Amino acid sequence: MLRTNCCPVLIPLFFLIFTHSTLCRADSSFDTSSQDQDEKNLIVNEQLNLFEGSQIKEGDAEREFIPQQPTGTSGGRMFKELLNPGPSNNPQPKCPSQVKTRVHELDVGTEVFYYRYEEPAYLTIYNTTTSRITNAGPMLGYYANYAYRPADPNFFNNFLTNVYMLQVRYAGSRDLEYKGSGVIKDKHDDVLEFRGLIGKDYNIGADSRVTPYFGFGYRYLLDRGDGQISSTGNWDYDRKSHYYYLPLGGDAVINMPQDWAVDFNAEYDIFLQGWEKSYLSDGDQFTGLDIPNLTNHQDHGFGVRGSIKFIKKGSMVDFYVEPYIRFWDIDYSKAETLTIDGVTTVPLVEPRNSTTEVGTKFGILF
Repeated sequence: MLRTNCCPVLIPLFFLIFTHSTLCRADSSFDTSSQDQDEKNLIVNEQLNLFEGSQIKEGDAEREFIPQQPTGTSGGRMFKELLNPGPSNNPQPKCPSQVKTRVHELDVGTEVFYYRYEEPAYLTIYNTTTSRITNAGPMLGYYANYAYRPADPNFFNNFLTNVYMLQVRYAGSRDLEYKGSGVIKDKHDDVLEFRGLIGKDYNIGADSRVTPYFGFGYRYLLDRGDGQISSTGNWDYDRKSHYYYLPLGGDAVINMPQDWAVDFNAEYDIFLQGWEKSYLSDGDQFTGLDIPNLTNHQDHGFGVRGSIKFIKKGSMVDFYVEPYIRFWDIDYSKAETLTIDGVTTVPLVEPRNSTTEVGTKFGILF
């Protein structure tokens, strides 16, 4: 009775056990579908994580979901960015300079200054005292300066230099007065100067710029005698002076309110070599003697100069006024001898001398 009644129950139980054991023996196709499902679940979970961390951009009529980008950088990507850097996250400097800078800059103008050349009285080797000599008066000049500041990137814009300048000036006068061996008025002198400079701009904050520079300079002076006779009957002769020097200096530009700027300049000039040629043969017609010309070489000296430029900035050009001072101190030259009508003279030198120029420039900056 008991067995007869249990059979209907045992048969379904055996069927369930058999079916369960069969399901547990999963074949390869079943395992593959299970792995695919796991991968799909993983992808969905990653998308959900990105969605939860996304930024929401509010628009006027719609909302746009912008997923966050991964912050990690692979080694290959980092190397590529080093070779070809893109725009930085902050392209503007912390303190962008407001000092006006042009790639090509032309500066032209005129200058008026007081010129003074002086040879102090000195004791000769024969215990005789020479007279003090001065040549002084107003001079008028013209100048042109060109500056090239290549934009970055450029071979000429590097960590050492990024400013290249050429400067030329001419000045002359017919109103100088000579005092020494008598007095000669209305003397005529000419000055010509060429300079090439290389520098580097450094921005100091938003309103200032400092530019140290160095270079090479040449100065030429023609002191015309034109055979004039002094008040004591002495004749005057032409003299030509040549200076070669190395300028070392710096500019400091500071922006001011109302479109004004101030430019301070200071410079020291290293004297390399000079020579003075005196055209003594001009006096043949007065002395009746055969006098050759004399050339004296100068090896020692120095120069200094400084200025303050007041600039009014405009939309197209800038205008400025620049008071300045220039000074040269040149030591005694090497001694040279002359032979006059077959007679050898004593050694002759170009005395120690100084030149001072104090004036003002009036210019336009393009």
